Amino acid sequence: MTVKSDIERYRTNYLAEQEGSELYQSLAKTERDPHLAELYTHQIAVERQELLEMPEEEREELALIYEAKGIDRETANRMAERIMAQGEAALDTLAREELGIDPEELGGSAWTASIMSFMLFAIGAVIPVIPFVFGSGTVAVLFSLLLGTLGLFTISLSLILEL
Repeated sequence: MTVKSDIERYRTNYLAEQEGSELYQSLAKTERDPHLAELYTHQIAVERQELLEMPEEEREELALIYEAKGIDRETANRMAERIMAQGEAALDTLAREELGIDPEELGGSAWTASIMSFMLFAIGAVIPVIPFVFGSGTVAVLFSLLLGTLGLFTISLSLILEL
């Protein structure tokens, strides 16, 4: 197998992985996937482990990524060596180039998500009850339906507009 065919094979695989990653990211953002940050964190942890166990293979992989982007072999190898010598910068670069993940965009925690979920659920539960504090009967039921509908509309609109 020649070097040229290795680069072409890697380029094809790399482009397919990027397309798959972009598709998953767009679907996850559309559906507000709460596990996306957890998945990315796991993938970065795998990359960190690979850097510790197989640094030369990771350097070659990074060089191939740059070659697939059109950089000549010698320059790609120098770039990869320089990046790999920088420790944490190597992990950051591999996450961005190989996985298509920006580590700086990861954030939040399970505790924050659970607390926010509880608070939003509590607010959503209280909204339709408010009319019954001030009245009863058909009027309270109608206002409860109105407030519930307005609340759902407002939440949906804020999610669509990402406010």
